[in-house]
Amino acid sequence: MWALLLAVALKWAINREVGRYTVCTGRSILDGLASLPGPRGWALWLILVPQLVVAVATIAGLASSAATALILLLPGEARLWTVASIGAASGLALWGRYRAIERTAVVLALELGAAAVATAALVGPAPADLADGLVPGVPPDVDYGEVLPWLGLMLSGAAGMLWYSQWLLAKG
Repeated sequence: MWALLLAVALKWAINREVGRYTVCTGRSILDGLASLPGPRGWALWLILVPQLVVAVATIAGLASSAATALILLLPGEARLWTVASIGAASGLALWGRYRAIERTAVVLALELGAAAVATAALVGPAPADLADGLVPGVPPDVDYGEVLPWLGLMLSGAAGMLWYSQWLLAKG
């Protein structure tokens, strides 16, 4: 619990400062990283190279999730709907026709958040166990293969920070 709260606090602080930089300078965080002193573009390489791997996995995962949902509604195989999802998302981004999707995503995110809170309240631990989780520590049987990706999702990684900066610029 303490790690989740720390990740959320860091996410808020990082996004706030990235947003502040972008709004105050009119430049993306990529431009800011490129202008750091030292060897040319060192900070960009530090963030962008790992993000190439992460981006492929993220896009594949999101497209596969969309395909799974589409298979429940329409005939066809996963590969077809995965490619169709990537094509539709690319088209929306290229032609800037995503305002309705953005509004729908906000509503769905709010519903998902409310459902998560309600579920946690119904099946969550006893208050004493929850309070114990607020004390920093690492259990002896922790599975880092499960915990670290979860924390990375909470922080949204460098890609989220870069996309947020570009989104702010696009929104004016």
